[in-house]
This record gives sequence, C-alpha cells and structure tokens, in this order.
Amino acid sequence: MKFKGTIGMVVLLATVVLYYLYVEIPTEEKKQQEKELAEKVWLFETGDVDQFSLIRKDQTLTLKRDGDLQWKVASPLAVPGDVRNAEDLLFTLQSAIFSRVVEERSDDLSAYGLKEPNLKISLQLKDGTRQTLWVGDSAPIGRAVYGKRENSDRVLLISQRREELDKRLYDLRDKSIFKFAPKEVGRIEIKSSDGALRFSKAKEVWTVSGNNAARGDSNEISNLIHRIKSAQAKSFLDEDPKDLAAFGLDAPFLELTLEAGEKKETETLLIGRKGENKFYLAKLVGAKNVFTVDQVLIDLLSKDALDFMDKNLLAFDQNEVAELVLTNAAETIQIKKNTDGADWEILKPAKMKADTAAVNTLLFDLANSKLLAYINESPKELKFYNLDPPDKKLEIVLKDKTRLGLNLGGSTRDGGNFFGQRPGEHAVFALEGAVAKKIFRSLHDLKSRKLLDFEMDQVAEIEIQRGGKAFELVKSGDGWDLLKPESIKNMKPFVGKDILWTLNSLNYEQVLESLPKDEAPNWNRPELKIKLLDSKKARLAFIEVGEKINEKALYYARVDGQSKIYQIKARFVDEIPGDLKSFQDKAR
Repeated sequence: MKFKGTIGMVVLLATVVLYYLYVEIPTEEKKQQEKELAEKVWLFETGDVDQFSLIRKDQTLTLKRDGDLQWKVASPLAVPGDVRNAEDLLFTLQSAIFSRVVEERSDDLSAYGLKEPNLKISLQLKDGTRQTLWVGDSAPIGRAVYGKRENSDRVLLISQRREELDKRLYDLRDKSIFKFAPKEVGRIEIKSSDGALRFSKAKEVWTVSGNNAARGDSNEISNLIHRIKSAQAKSFLDEDPKDLAAFGLDAPFLELTLEAGEKKETETLLIGRKGENKFYLAKLVGAKNVFTVDQVLIDLLSKDALDFMDKNLLAFDQNEVAELVLTNAAETIQIKKNTDGADWEILKPAKMKADTAAVNTLLFDLANSKLLAYINESPKELKFYNLDPPDKKLEIVLKDKTRLGLNLGGSTRDGGNFFGQRPGEHAVFALEGAVAKKIFRSLHDLKSRKLLDFEMDQVAEIEIQRGGKAFELVKSGDGWDLLKPESIKNMKPFVGKDILWTLNSLNYEQVLESLPKDEAPNWNRPELKIKLLDSKKARLAFIEVGEKINEKALYYARVDGQSKIYQIKARFVDEIPGDLKSFQDKAR
C-alpha cells in the first residue's frame, strides 16, 4: 500500500511540473508579450517600411528604401540617405512605447501641442498601408513627449525625448564625402601652395613623392586613407551655387584627389576659404553642392611628406641576403654567404671565416630597426650632416641582385644619435646611437673567433689535466665512462656533452702573435690542458690554458702548440670539471 502511495505522489508531482512548464510559463510569457504589445505606440517591423516622412509646416522630409540596405532622400531634394541614422530612427519608432493614456479624448489638443502639430511622422509599409503619428510638446517632467495616432482620439505620453524623433534633413542625408573603398585606393595626391604630395601603390608597397621619392609607411598611409574616408560634411551651404568664387573654390588652397579600383576612377575634393565656426568651404569635382569640412581634415591634409615615409630602416627578407659590405674610413668588410647557404665568409680585408651567429644577428637587427625621426626631406647641403661623403656605409646585396644601403653621418646635437640617409633618397633622418652601434660592427665582432674546430660526434675520448690531476673520459654508447683517476661506469650522458659544448663554443677575446718573456705563461705548468681524440686515437683538438691575467677575468691560451697567444674568458675555465667529486656526483 505504501508503495502505491509513493507512485501516486510521483505521478502528481510530475503532473504539476508538466503543467507549470507547458501551461503556466507559456501563459505568463503570452501575457507579458500582450502587455508589451499593448504599450507600443504603433506596430510594425522596420524591414516592412518602404518609405517614411517627417512632415512639418514648412517642409516634408521623405526617405525611400533603395534596395535592402540603402535609403535615399526623395524630398525636399534627391540625395543619398544616411543609412545608419535612417535605420536608427526606424528602430526608435518601432520600439517606442507609451507610459500612460493622458486622455481618451481631448477637447483641447493645443494643450499638448497636438492641435496643429509641427511634426508628423508617417510610415508607408510594403503592403501599401500607412501609419501616422502626431508628435506634440515635450512633457514638463521626465523623458517623454505627447503624441497621438492619426486615426485615434487618445493622447499618449510617449517615453521618448522629442529630439530622438525630430530629425532634420542634415541628420538623414548622407554626409560622407568620398565613396571609395579604402583597400582599393592606389593613388593619392594633395596639392597646396607648398607643392604637391603624392602617394602611389605598386604591389602593396607605397611610395611617397614630394620633393623626392621614398618608401612609404603603409600603416601611416592606411591611417590617412581611413581618416579621409571617415570625414563628413559638417553642414551643407548651397545645393547649386552660381559662383564658386564666393566660396573661394575658383582657386582652392587645398585639392585632394584619390584614385581607386581597377578602372582607376578618381574623386577630387576642393577646399576653399575659411567660413563661419572655423569650418572650411568645400565641394567635390563633378558635384554641385558646397559644404563645410572641419579643421581636423585640413590638419590631416597639411601634414609633411616626412610624416608618411617608412620608419623601417631597411625592408628586406633576411633569408634573401647574399652579401654584406660595411665601409668606414679605416677598412672595408665584405662578407658573403657560402655556397651551402648556411655560413658566412669574410672576403675583405682578408679571407677568413665569419662568425655566422654575429652576422645573422646584425642582419636581424638591421631588418627590425626603425628610424628615430626624419630630419629633412630634401636637404640642400649634405656636408652639414657629414653625409657627403658619409662617415660609414652599409650595403646588402640580395640573391636577386637587388642592392639596399645605408649611409651614416655625424652625430646629432645631443651626441647620442646619428644622421643617416638611404642611397637614392634625399631625406635625412636620425638614427638612435644604440641602433647604429648594433649595425656598424667591427671586423673583430664579425670574424669567427672560434678557438677549436672539431665535430662533436667524432670525439671518442677526452683527456683533461688540471691542478696536477689527470682525468680521462671514454665514450660508451650514449654515455661516458671515467677511466682515470678511477673507474666510474655509465655516467650521465650530459657529462661529456657539456664539456664538448663548452669547447665547441669557446671564442677568444683577443689574439697576440707573442708576449714579452716576462709576461709569457709557463707552458710547462699550465692551468689546464684538454685533448680530444677520435676512436682511432687521432687528435682532433688540443688546448693549453696558462696563467690568469692580473686583474682581468681572462686567461692566456694556445692551441695545438702554436705560437699565437689567445685571451679567453675565465668563465670557460670554470665550466671544465677539475676534481673527482664533480664526476662522482654525475654518476648514475
């Protein structure tokens, strides 16, 4: 019996839940929808509106739909409409609600500004029906306006500000000046009393031409185009002027031409004298009306060519560089990529190996460096900047034989930066001192200072003598065994690898042909000796490290018994194990 009772309770609960879900909630939602619809000033969908009018005593402003996404002004004159503002107004009208019915029927509509309303809004839907709203005075309290449907006696208090409904011709007509798509612009020309500034694009690369030609800054020029595109008429003065001279447009002080698209169609803006409210009078060539533009556009079009020149020092793909030449008063360094395409070789001032990492770092710095600022677009005297001739020159040759260069002159007044110029261009720029230092490196910085030359995978035995102790390591599979001074089998693989990496990356700081006898190290008792052997006991490399140089973190060293003396950093010596415990700790 208890079991049957439980089932009954479950069934009852389920029935209640289902009733709530499928009857109660939909009913409440329906009531809410009905309430919202009942509060609507009028019922329509914005997409169903074919045209709408704002009717005033002195003028009727009518907009007609022109396709799905466009509007055009039909009266009081025929001009394109402002799509965004037109759609915003329709949305405001469609969502408008009234908070209460002020009167079911009023004997004195003048009390609400509705007897002879100075604004009527009429909608014509695609099905041919028409709805009209009379808009009266603003309510004395709150954000509301009095209104009345044309076919109703009710006076409503509509929850909208009057200015949200009372739109003028300027609000609803298209105020954009240019019609072009920014990405399609291929040429810009700005003419003024100072001359002409031109921008032209070829294969997505912009060139700036003023008093000379230079590579353009694509970001700056793109920003210029988008700002021009966003410019709007601030007011419309005359729809069909008879005399352009009255507006200063017979001899404009600024003229902007844009060329866009495959057909290279042009749009030209003429800017004349300054009018009221600090606005300038303007018109498009081929159009009749005169309008105003603001100071922001004038400032934008009055910028110097230097503002649009490429701030990248040199534009190139580092992987495409085949040759690099650095020239100063003392020497010329010519570096060429080897035929294998991986390493670099110095050809001048003498043939020698280059430090591949140093050359690649230089090219990376060069490709990623920017100018500090442009100084002079077309200097008359380059000697003032120490650029005739330049103090230093850099040239890179790409695989396709393209040549790019950089000339470096004297320092700026603050002494921390330098004047620079690209060959073939007139503009002089400032280059940060730290950037110049990274790029114009010395032969010492660029030549290979690698002390030992061996292949790591060929090393089968490592002999170390340090502090009167001898250590011998032998390769065993992937790891290493210590044979002397005692046997330690199967040490961790990194033990030998770390020693070889240290030796393989060892660079000298300075090379000396010889030392005075009183300074020469005692090679009979060196600080450190290391010998590398292959599997057949043939010597691959041999280095001796002598005494530490006083007050410097350097040691004297020599390789393979040569007479040349090298200076190496003490850090290298510190990284080589020198006691048995170092090997014992690394045993497996």
